[in-house]
Amino acid sequence: MSEKSIVESIKENVRMQNDSWRFVMGRESLTKSEVLKRLDNDKGFRKSLVKLVVELSIDILARKPRG
Repeated sequence: MSEKSIVESIKENVRMQNDSWRFVMGRESLTKSEVLKRLDNDKGFRKSLVKLVVELSIDILARKPRG
């Protein structure tokens, strides 16, 4: 999966959230529209978010089943 397709998936997910949704990253708390703008205009933010999504996905897939 390319970075571009991951960003589009993130945008799609953010767009589906209600308007009171917020994304908290470190000391920042961003609104839905702020996240979408930063994904378009801030390369560092975009790369950080893609890295976060990929690492979380790997973590979820690598977990051992309980039981």
